[in-house]
Amino acid sequence: MLKKTIPALILSLTLMLTALPAASAATKGFCEVDSSRYYYDEVLYCAEQGYVSGYEDGTFRPENGLTRGEFAAILNKILNLSVSAPNTFYDVANGQWYTSAVLNCVQAGVMKGQGNGYFGVNEPITREQAAVILSSAYQVGSANGRTSFADDSSISYWAVGNVKAMTDKGYISGNNGNTFNPQGNLTRGQVCVLLCKCKGVSQES
Repeated sequence: MLKKTIPALILSLTLMLTALPAASAATKGFCEVDSSRYYYDEVLYCAEQGYVSGYEDGTFRPENGLTRGEFAAILNKILNLSVSAPNTFYDVANGQWYTSAVLNCVQAGVMKGQGNGYFGVNEPITREQAAVILSSAYQVGSANGRTSFADDSSISYWAVGNVKAMTDKGYISGNNGNTFNPQGNLTRGQVCVLLCKCKGVSQES
């Protein structure tokens, strides 16, 4: 009886120890994400939910910008998409880490190409593009009128209604000086804050 019990115990302990590092990493966070930063809780939440991940060196790089392919990969996870559109894009190679995510987002109608057969998979996702995409994904829609941002006139005509609707809902806010910086690159830290707001997840620091 003892001989049969020991292997089972060893197996049980092995499984427990194998599971510990991932949970610990998610709880402690990333080595360079400062707890004083506005995105701290949101980054940890999104990482724990599996919406975002860090790099092999233990960093998250919250100030780095996102590409359209990376944004599609996050949306694909958070929206749990599974049906792909036909691949008609010249710059979306088959079998890549982003392929299914991009085509799933296109099929769901939350993202589309940039024209002339290109998706722009490696191009930066701008703040106004993200506002348009998320207003569609979370059925926020578009609002009439202009925003109160100091740089409102810089917002593209095709995005201003969505930016206003997302602002009115409290999902997006301005930077220093009440600017929106519409053509600025959405960062990894910002996207975590934005996703938590859209999902109605309150992260108190």
